[in-house]
Amino acid sequence: MTCETSDYEAKLYHAFNVYVALQSRGSWIMNKQNWVEINREIESLCKLHDEAIANYEKCREFANRMSLFLSELEDLGYQSIANMAMNILLFCSPKVASHCDKAGMEKDRLEQMKAEIGKKLRECK
Repeated sequence: MTCETSDYEAKLYHAFNVYVALQSRGSWIMNKQNWVEINREIESLCKLHDEAIANYEKCREFANRMSLFLSELEDLGYQSIANMAMNILLFCSPKVASHCDKAGMEKDRLEQMKAEIGKKLRECK
């Protein structure tokens, strides 16, 4: 029994290694694209939250979009960021004709979430 490989086996081994490398690269690209989109959404949500502080309709829109964002984060498997979104929603309660009494606390949580997302995005570069 010899340890030599045939030309076919060598090509097959090479093809497998290329495939594995491409799969790894593909998931890295997808991961980076996910974080770019997530970063865009948190930026948009922060802006919306600033507009929503004294506007009931904007506040409801913020809560609805944050709920959808939470669902997307969970679907992607980004549990630590999803938990941050859940904490924001926990204290978000839109009220008609009143100023949000928890706006400062929510803004701080949004900023923490934004910083964490920025960190994840930088890790992908």
